[in-house]
Amino acid sequence: MGDYTGIRCKVVLKPAFIPWITTLVDGDGKWSDLGFAATDHLAQLSRGTELGKNEIGSAYMPEEWTTPDAQAACCNRVEQGIWTFQMDLKEEEDEVDWFIQQVIPLIAEKTLWLEVFRAYEPYTHSTLYTYAQEAWSLSTGPQYRWQGAEDPFAISNENELKNGYV
Repeated sequence: MGDYTGIRCKVVLKPAFIPWITTLVDGDGKWSDLGFAATDHLAQLSRGTELGKNEIGSAYMPEEWTTPDAQAACCNRVEQGIWTFQMDLKEEEDEVDWFIQQVIPLIAEKTLWLEVFRAYEPYTHSTLYTYAQEAWSLSTGPQYRWQGAEDPFAISNENELKNGYV
């Protein structure tokens, strides 16, 4: 059956993973190619191979995620060691939770933005996950939905550097 889940992700990659994630983004890599238990397990989940490759295609995601500007700002890319993407998928086996809890700590130094929207009850808003210094924190509530110019995907790398995001 499955439920629709969206993820907007912007993470600072660990240097050793930059070439590999770039290969994944280019469409030439698979999670199982990485050879870690966490990525091998992700690849075995029914929709795990789609994580980081898919795009927003569901009518169940928030409207602000589907605008042309949001699609352009959040397109799947690696620039200056920062991996940016947004996607949705119909989860069968908690693929997004596995990705967040097991894969992100493996490949990323920290998150700049990691938002998950679950398009089913009891969820009515996004959850914002923060990973830094090998620890997770999360925030949830309607205030954690992106609003216009505050959208961190709209911030250029130059501004991120000035504002201490990187």
